[in-house]
Amino acid sequence: MKTGQSWGPPLFDYDTLIKYAKLPATHKRYIIIGDVHGQLDDLNKLLKKVSFNMSEDLIILAGDLVNKGQDSLGVVRLAQKIGAKCVRGNHENYLYSIRKEIQLKQPSKKWKDAQVSLTNQMDINDWKYLDSCPLVLELPDLDEKVVVAHAGVDANAPIDDQDPNFTMYVPHMPNLKVANKYYTAHENWQEEWAQKHSQDGMTGVYGHTELKTLDIRPLAKGIDTSCYLGGELTANIYPGDEIVSVKCTDYNKQEKPEATPLLE
Repeated sequence: MKTGQSWGPPLFDYDTLIKYAKLPATHKRYIIIGDVHGQLDDLNKLLKKVSFNMSEDLIILAGDLVNKGQDSLGVVRLAQKIGAKCVRGNHENYLYSIRKEIQLKQPSKKWKDAQVSLTNQMDINDWKYLDSCPLVLELPDLDEKVVVAHAGVDANAPIDDQDPNFTMYVPHMPNLKVANKYYTAHENWQEEWAQKHSQDGMTGVYGHTELKTLDIRPLAKGIDTSCYLGGELTANIYPGDEIVSVKCTDYNKQEKPEATPLLE
């Protein structure tokens, strides 16, 4: 598969890809935030609403920090400044593809100007930060057992050895006609996950699938509430499983149909 094909995931940067990490119990609150997509002002607004305290709270960004919004670089820089953790989303993965194609001078598609510009603007510390984002991040042992991945988690694979195709792209897999077992994955992976973890109660928190409202299911929480389309930016806070959201600025002025997943 060629890098950057619009009909499928680009190649992954396996040189830097971390599959799994578990957080130590170093903070009072763990605040998981859905897809920011460059909406820096809205991220700051949400941090204020949750009364973020850097000495007591840890922010966890559920992937897709970048692209589509107005200040992707600002989001990456703020994440570093506040010590936020993250998981890798498909839009971070795009940046690795673009960087490699620039180095090789072999573009596989016409990437958006803003994506290429962001890739060129990022410095070594920005890349090191994205390098630190694993596919799956497990919260410390709290009252609730929680893992975070960008698009979903495969109940049939170990938590610490997930396939990147699944964790970054899973909702789109049933629609792709290519020879890869994950591309025929069950569309409602959440059901398989809930069955597998009915005893240990582990909850998977994810973003990626742009919806007008939260997608709350047994042991699975979708918190991408379409911020860059004027929806909301949502945080899921642990311990306590609290939900906090802020209204976002719509720079696109587009009406978003409910429950429609996108892959750009």
